[in-house]
Amino acid sequence: MLLVNTTALSSSHCSKCGTVANLYKHGKKKQLFFDLPIHANRVGIYVNRPRYKCKECNETFFENLPNMDVHRSVTNRLIN
Repeated sequence: MLLVNTTALSSSHCSKCGTVANLYKHGKKKQLFFDLPIHANRVGIYVNRPRYKCKECNETFFENLPNMDVHRSVTNRLIN
């Protein structure tokens, strides 16, 4: 297993209501994503994902991860 932290810039808008720049950090959560196997061994990647909370709609959401399918907890290359 591998533990990684995201290096992307903080989220600029709410993914729920679309409000711009009215967010604050709401902690982090470690999530497991699976990747392509190496030498017939399963590969898991733990990602420390920042959470944000919108002051307008009071909803929480995670930072977007462009290379991960968050609905299936796998990398996009594992799907393809």
